Amino acid sequence: MTDIWPVIHLSTVDKLTVENASMAARCGCPGVFLISMSGYDDAVDPAAALIRREVPGLKIGINLLTKSPSWAVCHSMNQGYDATWSDFAWQGTGVDAYIEKAGVDHKFFAAVAFKGETHNEPDPHASAREAVARGFIPMTSGSGTGVTAPFEKIERLRKAIGPAAPLAMSGVHPPHADRLVPLVTHFLVATCISRDFYTFDEAMLQYLIGKTAGASVVA
Repeated sequence: MTDIWPVIHLSTVDKLTVENASMAARCGCPGVFLISMSGYDDAVDPAAALIRREVPGLKIGINLLTKSPSWAVCHSMNQGYDATWSDFAWQGTGVDAYIEKAGVDHKFFAAVAFKGETHNEPDPHASAREAVARGFIPMTSGSGTGVTAPFEKIERLRKAIGPAAPLAMSGVHPPHADRLVPLVTHFLVATCISRDFYTFDEAMLQYLIGKTAGASVVA
């Protein structure tokens, strides 16, 4: 089954952060990602501390929109978080060296033909292969927040990295998820499981989970 990590768009309402995280845990998601879409990265750590206290056992990943991949990974590992996702180009940043030196099991979701800086990179297939070779999870998306990547794009990336490698995508419309499950190992999703920009909808999350149940990545 594809891992589903709901992405919490942080607001100023702590109760909403806890409710979103609790919903993810209740639905059986392994973890959540935290992101301040306004770029107020200082909000991430207090939100993570709150979730650790109120929803213990839920894994936490972060995306820092104003920081480089290497800075974000170092900070994330220092805080004991489970994963880091960066929208920015990671080649030449030494991210893998930081993770190897720390000697921890830390997942880095590396942008490949991702919305923004890497969206039009010249050779996304080579980038995806390099990410896998470095122990990262290549992460792609459509053209914007909540926009599902074209199915053919996911097919080509899967072919480029082989059948057993990890592959993540941001933004997936639940009705189409079952078609993508054989190709994708991780869904990071917010808009398509939310009733508004900040609030998860449990029925929509459960629907997405139901569409992915019983399927597996091509082996």
